[in-house]
Parts: sequence; structure tokens; C-alpha cells
Amino acid sequence: MTDLIKRLRLVRGSFIIPVESPNVFAWAEEAADALERMTADRDRQKKSREHWSQQYHKAEKRIEQFEVVLDKLARLGNEPHYGNSHGNTIARKALDDE
Repeated sequence: MTDLIKRLRLVRGSFIIPVESPNVFAWAEEAADALERMTADRDRQKKSREHWSQQYHKAEKRIEQFEVVLDKLARLGNEPHYGNSHGNTIARKALDDE
């Protein structure tokens, strides 16, 4: 317990808790524990947001790569124009469904 906590007159609800009361120290410790838990929760949420943001960007990049590959398949054998084989047609349909 720090001297700062001992010197403070802590407020709980609308009551001023006297420093001499043993409950004030228990309350201060509870408040400190609650603050630590809230900080840990916030950090976990931030990491989770960062993780999903990274996953989203990876998925976007992968989609762009698929589009490039599908375009190459659609033009295979007749570049720079679209081909008319079954493979070309399947790739063109996949590109059109975007």
C-alpha cells in the first residue's frame, strides 16, 4: 500500500470514507484490481481488433491475387483477348460474379 493511498480521502458513492477506516484500503485495493482487469480487457480487445484487421487485409490481398490469376486464365491461349475454351469461360464467369 502506498503512502499516497493512505493520505487520500477516497469517495465511494456519495459517502466519504475516512482514511482511518480499514475498509478504505480494501476498497482501494479492489479499485486497483478492477482497473488492472479493465486495462487487460482493453489490451485484449485492441489485440483482437488488430488481429482481425490483419486478417481482413490478408484476405483482400488474396482476393486481388485470385482476380489476377482468373484474368490470366480467361485470356489463356488468346491473349490479349478473352479465350473461348471451357477454362476461359469458367474464369470469365468467376470474374463477372464479383
